[in-house]
Amino acid sequence: MISDTAVCVVLDSKDNRILIQHADLDSNEYSLEIIENETSFHYKLPSFITRLAPKGYTARLIENKNDEIIINGENVSLVPSNQD
Repeated sequence: MISDTAVCVVLDSKDNRILIQHADLDSNEYSLEIIENETSFHYKLPSFITRLAPKGYTARLIENKNDEIIINGENVSLVPSNQD
């Protein structure tokens, strides 16, 4: 079930991949998701992010990598969440 205070933002998409930020503002739960070929991978939002996208940071996919993205121009390794 999706909360009334949930906000999802598409951060980047390339070919068959989509990077999404999920935020539940009521429970303060935040995560990133990469969808590739109908398969979903969930990751923790890096702790250094203090302001949510789209205004707080930029993020881009890296070709052929599901556990690393570019945030504000820097490569960042993603930590899997427990949602899978």
